[in-house]
This record gives sequence, structure tokens and C-alpha cells, in this order.
Amino acid sequence: ASTITGNLHFISPSGSQLRGNTTSGKIIFEGDLLSGGNYELSSYSGDIDVVCPPSASFELNAKTVRGKLDNRLALTPKRHSPLPFSGNSLLGTHNAGTATVELSSFSGTIRIRQQQP
Repeated sequence: ASTITGNLHFISPSGSQLRGNTTSGKIIFEGDLLSGGNYELSSYSGDIDVVCPPSASFELNAKTVRGKLDNRLALTPKRHSPLPFSGNSLLGTHNAGTATVELSSFSGTIRIRQQQP
């Protein structure tokens, strides 16, 4: 899904491949991440919020040049990318890391947090 100024809101998507892109809108992902899935969310100036259950299993690569990273999950840190990156980045694994999550924003805030029961 792609939009210029609109928001994208994904609630428990059933597919294992997801790509969401917006220029200035907000992106919200709520739900579990399927094993073997690939989730790519990017926004130039909008915020990205990922809310997943404690059982979610994924490898995370989150980058923002001028924005902030707000991670509220326990991640096992990974080594930094061999390529230099001037900005905030977070590489880590949650649980077994069976899905791949890539989040990128130029100036928006990226938030990763746990779903509340």
C-alpha cells in the first residue's frame, strides 16, 4: 500500500508479505508477524508505530535520519550494519526472529511496543 499524505493502518494482516509507504502520513501496524514474513514500512516525515504481541518473533532493522527511535520491546542486539549510517538505527531480534521487519523514516519517530491485553 502506498499514499502521499494519507495514513496507513494495518490491523492483523493475513499475508506474510507487507509493504507500506507514505510521504507524510502516519503508518500503524497492529498484530502478529507471521513466521517467514517480510514487513517493510517507510515514511519520509510521518511516524511509524508497530504494536505486536509478546509472542511475536522477528528480526528488526529500524532507521531514521532525523527522527527518534522508541523501542519498548526486549530485543537481543545485533551488530551494526557494515555500512555507515548517520542517524538513529536499531538492529535486534525479538524471540526467535522468524520474521523480518524493516522500518525507515527520514524525520518521523519510529515506535515499537507490545500489545496490551
